[in-house]
Amino acid sequence: MYGLIIEKKTITTSYVALSSERVIGTVEIAAPPTNSGTVYLEGTDGNDVPLISGEWKRFDKVDLSKIKVKGTADDVLTVIGGTW
Repeated sequence: MYGLIIEKKTITTSYVALSSERVIGTVEIAAPPTNSGTVYLEGTDGNDVPLISGEWKRFDKVDLSKIKVKGTADDVLTVIGGTW
């Protein structure tokens, strides 16, 4: 069964997963241009991967519980897509 994913995530200064449970989906993750700072994705090597304000990335068939983000407290990310 397919499901829609539409979420707004509030950023903290420590890495937090986009989902607390396993969710496989194809999504676009966007940092709105109104963010005050850069959002960082945790790279597979542990390094920070920047997602600057106004930037977005598409991820195909990924587990959202494995994608961790951090940045300026109270900035946001949008996660839009579905489980297809």
